[in-house]
Amino acid sequence: MSHRGCRFYENLIDRPNERLDILDKNQTIRVELFQDIYQFILKYTSVLLDHIETNDSDDDSVYTGTSGEILAILKLKDFFSNFPGFNDSRLTKRINGALDRDYSIGRSKSYPSFLCGGTGPLVVNILLKTQKTESYSQKIYSYYTRGQELIKDSSADEILYGRAGYLYTILFLKLQTSQVVPPELMNHVCKLILESGVSYTCEFPAPLCYTFHNSIYFGAAHGYVGILYMLLDPHVLSCPIITSNLLIIRQTADELFKNLFPSGNLPSSYPPRRDELVQWCHGGPGAIFLALRCYKTFQDESYHHFATKMAEDTWERGLLRKGSGLCHGVAGNAYAFLAIYNCTKNNKYLNYAFMFAKWIVQREEKFHLSASRKYSLYEGLAGALYFLCDLYKPSQALFPGFQTLTDY
Repeated sequence: MSHRGCRFYENLIDRPNERLDILDKNQTIRVELFQDIYQFILKYTSVLLDHIETNDSDDDSVYTGTSGEILAILKLKDFFSNFPGFNDSRLTKRINGALDRDYSIGRSKSYPSFLCGGTGPLVVNILLKTQKTESYSQKIYSYYTRGQELIKDSSADEILYGRAGYLYTILFLKLQTSQVVPPELMNHVCKLILESGVSYTCEFPAPLCYTFHNSIYFGAAHGYVGILYMLLDPHVLSCPIITSNLLIIRQTADELFKNLFPSGNLPSSYPPRRDELVQWCHGGPGAIFLALRCYKTFQDESYHHFATKMAEDTWERGLLRKGSGLCHGVAGNAYAFLAIYNCTKNNKYLNYAFMFAKWIVQREEKFHLSASRKYSLYEGLAGALYFLCDLYKPSQALFPGFQTLTDY
């Protein structure tokens, strides 16, 4: 049974017992509960590798291209290392072969972000460590200089294409490598984002105003949620420009949460219209991350209330028809449950994420490959696999391209 004409399937899953503990002593999902998910990962890893071995696309982005697929393969390699009995030498060889390929990096793009810009592929290539030491250092240098050029010219501040996405790149590199990120660079990026928000005027009554293509978006991908989330990252909070502007950042977040629909969902844009997009990119699932970050930063219970309200709506309407991916799919919504679990340690939300994972693995193959970029990290199969691997060790789960290691 499903809601015809809706963007989601009716959630007929029995609500899990909030006291049910599905973790073993190692804080991983109990093996007897994870079997179906493990078999799914095994099967669709081969499907993803089949695609990668024959893919000749010139899209090297993290969002829909080869760089995102490689991040998923790195995650899969790490995941399979948890299973000493895993002896599929053919699959292991194919994974290593995929990682050893010569990938295009940092093609000239007019935006600075990690997901859709030129800096993301460059950093992914750095993670592969296929180059010599001198070349490695040179790529780090070119990454910074190229990125600084791009943020000067960028008219966007959001995660997908803009400065907030470049800020994520800086944090990702800082946390995933031994490279030292100049503090002044981080402060400079934040300064540009804040100056942009203060200088622009729009009808949304908040101290900071951000638009994308002349629209006032609220969501994580193109709007306020992603921008504010990055400005409140724990590593960023020490920047002088953030310290002196923390009040207006909070006031802007407060204005955002005033617009929640009665359902608990966040409108996709301002002024609010239809309450229909319950997905990471344009709705409550993405805003859960911001609410939790505000809760941790300002120690105000109201943000926790917003997060739980949005989570309940995500449970009701989060089984999306667009597939199992991250951006506007079921896996992206399930990551919101993992975020609230890691913040509160309330087993209810871990069980919500687990139930969404079980729902994913029960779908037919055509559901997982229904997106226009059906193998990609953000729209397709690679994102679903990434989430399922993260679920195994939920305390370490991080939404790729969005969360950092500093969240909780």
